[in-house]
Amino acid sequence: MMRNVNYSGNYGTIYTETKHQIGGGINSSEFSMADLLADTDAYNLYHSLDASSLTNTFSIYYNSGVSTRYTDFTNKMDRDGIFELTKEMMTNPVIGTVWPLKKVDSNGYKTSEDLPVSDNQMNAICNAFTDYIWDKVNAEKS
Repeated sequence: MMRNVNYSGNYGTIYTETKHQIGGGINSSEFSMADLLADTDAYNLYHSLDASSLTNTFSIYYNSGVSTRYTDFTNKMDRDGIFELTKEMMTNPVIGTVWPLKKVDSNGYKTSEDLPVSDNQMNAICNAFTDYIWDKVNAEKS
Protein backbone atom coordinates (compact mmCIF):
# COMPACT_ATOMS: atom_id res chain seq x y z
CA MET A 1 0.00 0.00 0.00
CA MET A 2 2.78 2.43 0.91
CA ARG A 3 4.52 1.64 -2.38
CA ASN A 4 1.32 2.57 -4.22
CA VAL A 5 1.52 6.09 -2.73
CA ASN A 6 5.29 6.31 -3.27
CA TYR A 7 5.85 6.15 0.51
CA SER A 8 3.99 9.44 0.89
CA GLY A 9 3.64 11.17 4.23
CA ASN A 10 0.34 12.78 3.25
CA TYR A 11 -2.46 11.63 5.58
CA GLY A 12 -5.25 11.91 2.98
CA THR A 13 -3.30 10.07 0.29
CA ILE A 14 -2.44 7.20 2.63
CA TYR A 15 -5.96 7.03 4.10
CA THR A 16 -7.54 6.87 0.63
CA GLU A 17 -5.16 4.17 -0.63
CA THR A 18 -5.61 2.10 2.53
CA LYS A 19 -9.41 2.27 2.22
CA HIS A 20 -9.05 1.25 -1.43
CA GLN A 21 -6.91 -1.76 -0.51
CA ILE A 22 -9.02 -3.13 2.35
CA GLY A 23 -11.58 -5.58 1.07
CA GLY A 24 -10.50 -5.18 -2.55
CA GLY A 25 -10.39 -7.94 -5.11
CA ILE A 26 -7.81 -10.70 -4.82
CA ASN A 27 -5.82 -9.32 -7.77
CA SER A 28 -6.03 -5.67 -6.71
CA SER A 29 -5.30 -5.83 -3.01
CA GLU A 30 -2.82 -7.18 -0.49
CA PHE A 31 -5.72 -7.30 1.99
CA SER A 32 -8.56 -8.71 -0.09
CA MET A 33 -12.09 -9.43 1.08
CA ALA A 34 -11.16 -13.13 1.16
CA ASP A 35 -8.33 -12.32 3.60
CA LEU A 36 -10.56 -10.12 5.72
CA LEU A 37 -13.31 -12.75 5.93
CA ALA A 38 -10.82 -15.52 6.71
CA ASP A 39 -9.24 -13.54 9.54
CA THR A 40 -12.57 -12.36 10.94
CA ASP A 41 -14.20 -15.77 10.77
CA ALA A 42 -11.16 -17.55 12.24
CA TYR A 43 -11.18 -15.18 15.23
CA ASN A 44 -14.94 -15.55 15.74
CA LEU A 45 -14.92 -19.33 15.34
CA TYR A 46 -12.06 -19.70 17.81
CA HIS A 47 -13.95 -17.64 20.38
CA SER A 48 -17.18 -19.58 19.87
CA LEU A 49 -15.69 -23.03 20.37
CA ASP A 50 -17.19 -24.85 23.33
CA ALA A 51 -17.66 -28.41 24.47
CA SER A 52 -19.72 -29.18 21.38
CA SER A 53 -18.18 -30.49 18.21
CA LEU A 54 -16.22 -28.42 15.73
CA THR A 55 -18.84 -29.32 13.14
CA ASN A 56 -21.58 -27.91 15.36
CA THR A 57 -19.61 -24.70 15.95
CA PHE A 58 -19.13 -24.22 12.18
CA SER A 59 -22.77 -25.00 11.49
CA ILE A 60 -24.08 -22.49 14.03
CA TYR A 61 -21.64 -19.78 12.94
CA TYR A 62 -22.23 -20.08 9.20
CA ASN A 63 -26.02 -20.39 9.62
CA SER A 64 -26.53 -17.42 11.93
CA GLY A 65 -23.27 -16.05 13.34
CA VAL A 66 -22.15 -14.36 10.14
CA SER A 67 -24.95 -11.81 10.50
CA THR A 68 -22.96 -10.22 13.35
CA ARG A 69 -19.50 -11.12 12.04
CA TYR A 70 -17.91 -7.70 12.55
CA THR A 71 -19.75 -6.84 15.76
CA ASP A 72 -18.46 -10.08 17.28
CA PHE A 73 -14.98 -9.54 15.82
CA THR A 74 -14.73 -6.17 17.57
CA ASN A 75 -16.19 -7.50 20.84
CA LYS A 76 -18.89 -4.81 20.53
CA MET A 77 -16.32 -2.01 20.96
CA ASP A 78 -17.10 1.53 19.93
CA ARG A 79 -15.19 3.20 17.11
CA ASP A 80 -12.55 4.69 19.44
CA GLY A 81 -11.93 1.31 21.04
CA ILE A 82 -11.43 -0.30 17.63
CA PHE A 83 -8.98 2.45 16.65
CA GLU A 84 -6.96 2.11 19.85
CA LEU A 85 -6.75 -1.68 19.50
CA THR A 86 -5.76 -1.36 15.85
CA LYS A 87 -3.01 1.12 16.68
CA GLU A 88 -1.82 -1.02 19.60
CA MET A 89 -1.56 -4.04 17.31
CA MET A 90 0.27 -2.10 14.59
CA THR A 91 2.80 -0.63 17.02
CA ASN A 92 3.34 -3.73 19.14
CA PRO A 93 7.10 -4.46 19.18
CA VAL A 94 6.46 -8.21 18.94
CA ILE A 95 4.65 -7.71 15.62
CA GLY A 96 7.67 -5.81 14.29
CA THR A 97 9.96 -8.65 15.30
CA VAL A 98 7.83 -11.41 13.77
CA TRP A 99 6.54 -9.42 10.81
CA PRO A 100 8.98 -6.56 10.16
CA LEU A 101 7.85 -3.88 7.73
CA LYS A 102 10.05 -3.72 4.64
CA LYS A 103 9.91 -1.58 1.53
CA VAL A 104 8.58 -3.26 -1.60
CA ASP A 105 10.04 -3.17 -5.11
CA SER A 106 8.11 -2.38 -8.29
CA ASN A 107 7.15 -6.05 -8.65
CA GLY A 108 5.63 -6.19 -5.17
CA TYR A 109 8.44 -8.15 -3.52
CA LYS A 110 9.83 -7.19 -0.12
CA THR A 111 13.29 -5.68 -0.14
CA SER A 112 15.80 -5.77 2.71
CA GLU A 113 15.22 -2.04 3.34
CA ASP A 114 13.22 -1.25 6.49
CA LEU A 115 10.01 0.72 6.08
CA PRO A 116 9.85 3.37 8.77
CA VAL A 117 6.28 4.49 9.43
CA SER A 118 5.61 7.94 10.88
CA ASP A 119 2.84 8.64 13.39
CA ASN A 120 0.94 10.46 10.65
CA GLN A 121 1.17 7.46 8.30
CA MET A 122 0.22 5.06 11.10
CA ASN A 123 -2.80 7.16 12.07
CA ALA A 124 -3.99 7.28 8.45
CA ILE A 125 -3.69 3.49 8.09
CA CYS A 126 -5.32 2.76 11.46
CA ASN A 127 -8.16 5.25 10.84
CA ALA A 128 -8.86 3.79 7.40
CA PHE A 129 -9.00 0.24 8.80
CA THR A 130 -11.12 1.37 11.75
CA ASP A 131 -13.56 3.24 9.51
CA TYR A 132 -13.85 0.23 7.22
CA ILE A 133 -14.63 -2.12 10.12
CA TRP A 134 -16.91 0.44 11.81
CA ASP A 135 -18.93 0.77 8.60
CA LYS A 136 -19.33 -3.03 8.55
CA VAL A 137 -20.44 -3.05 12.22
CA ASN A 138 -23.02 -0.35 11.53
CA ALA A 139 -24.30 -2.21 8.45
CA GLU A 140 -25.04 -5.22 10.68
CA LYS A 141 -27.35 -3.05 12.80
CA SER A 142 -29.53 -2.21 9.80
